[in-house]
Amino acid sequence: MVWVHIEGGEGARLEIDRESNGTWETACRNSCDVALPVAADYRIGGGVIRQSGIFQLHGRQGEHVTVMVNGASRAWLVIGIVIVPVAGLATLIGLLVGLGGSIAASADATTCIASTPTACNQAKANDSSVATAGWITAAVGAAVTLGGILLIANNSKTTVGVDTPGPQAPPSDAWLRTPTWHEASAQDRALPPVVGLPVFSGHF
Repeated sequence: MVWVHIEGGEGARLEIDRESNGTWETACRNSCDVALPVAADYRIGGGVIRQSGIFQLHGRQGEHVTVMVNGASRAWLVIGIVIVPVAGLATLIGLLVGLGGSIAASADATTCIASTPTACNQAKANDSSVATAGWITAAVGAAVTLGGILLIANNSKTTVGVDTPGPQAPPSDAWLRTPTWHEASAQDRALPPVVGLPVFSGHF
């Protein structure tokens, strides 16, 4: 048995299959902090969280295991799926309108000589406005489409990481050398003691 704690994935529910036979039951909810067996299959679920894949716990008896959940939201996934085609269509229409308005404004500039200046300038201004509106619509649609793609990518699957405590670091003084003692041999003990005379003396 290990002590399990869940981080992330608000509203997450830890489910257990004790016999690995497809029979799932709720082990705990939210942060948990309960003792659970290692020899079992687990998965993360919840009301608004997409179900994760099956994973196992690791650790020795009595250790604390942290399950880190990156919960995928079903609601945001549905929103992403809806807005991508709608925004994509708006982007396409904006591109066509912007391109058509730009071509029309360019054509007005070449035909101004054959018409009255007032009518020519008015037509050119109208076509330029249409082109600007089209390009703005295309830009906004592209940004919304990108946002929808990111929503789908970030909420397509709930990911889980299992963290177990590693080995403790050695004490800070572990690098110090262990003192060693040198026992004098019988030959060293038989030699006469060394006599020295002081050469310098003084006080510092």
